[in-house]
Amino acid sequence: MPHTLWVTTGDNTRTSLRLGTQVPVATTVFGKEGDKTQSYTYKDVGTNIDCSAALLPDGWFRLGITITDSSVYYPDQSEPTARSMTASTGAPAFRNFNSTFTMVMKDGQTGQSTSVTDPVSGQVIKLDATLNVQK
Repeated sequence: MPHTLWVTTGDNTRTSLRLGTQVPVATTVFGKEGDKTQSYTYKDVGTNIDCSAALLPDGWFRLGITITDSSVYYPDQSEPTARSMTASTGAPAFRNFNSTFTMVMKDGQTGQSTSVTDPVSGQVIKLDATLNVQK
């Protein structure tokens, strides 16, 4: 999913983006005589991006980017891996992805810093960055 950030060079600042929601996670508490009480805790899921930029000689820029992404994964119970992952509860799994990288680019360039396959779902995650200089 594309995101656009405005980053300023030269003042040692960082641009941050926080996008997400809190997902309820059911918790069952057993009381006296087998009484059950259902309650919920909440888990944050979403995307966090931090970016900084520095001007280098000859029109180059150094971008420092950190991205953290978490999501809820509802496995297809017909898959053997999914059945073993969620055991008998049928509960969703929470996935996490983190990457920190530095790229050196010129105006108009696009570069791919990361390409990785999720070992559970098989989803391919690619991180591309494009630099567009505004003067």
